[in-house]
Amino acid sequence: GLRVALAPDLAGGYSPSMLCAMRYAVLASKTLQFRRHAASTFFAATKDKDDGMTEDALREAHDLTHFDALHLATQAGADAVGRGSSLGSFDVGKQFDAVLLDADAANVRRFEGGTAEAPEDVLQKILCLGDDRNVARVYVNGGQVK
Repeated sequence: GLRVALAPDLAGGYSPSMLCAMRYAVLASKTLQFRRHAASTFFAATKDKDDGMTEDALREAHDLTHFDALHLATQAGADAVGRGSSLGSFDVGKQFDAVLLDADAANVRRFEGGTAEAPEDVLQKILCLGDDRNVARVYVNGGQVK
């Protein structure tokens, strides 16, 4: 089957930032979940296709979470270029290329409080609000370079 991954587009994209690429992917999937009006261009282009999917099934199929985006940017990216057995996760024996992000930076913690402090919530905040200010350390091939 087709291997799908996520990467920043340096040639024509909005940003070379992987965090931005993940953010945009999630936003694009949410846009595809909007209810289609019969007069819309998208509805007109797809209404005669018999793909067997209801509008609710299409909406569910386009529900990309921040965690899905993280997977697409890591393991799925390694799989897409045929390096999934040696890159893409923290599994023992794989090449260690990683970026350690600081969740305590002001651009993330200024929205602290309430029920959104579980680890998965903090990860979502970093993916939504993070940028180069959050990069604490960078590792390439097991060695720290920043």
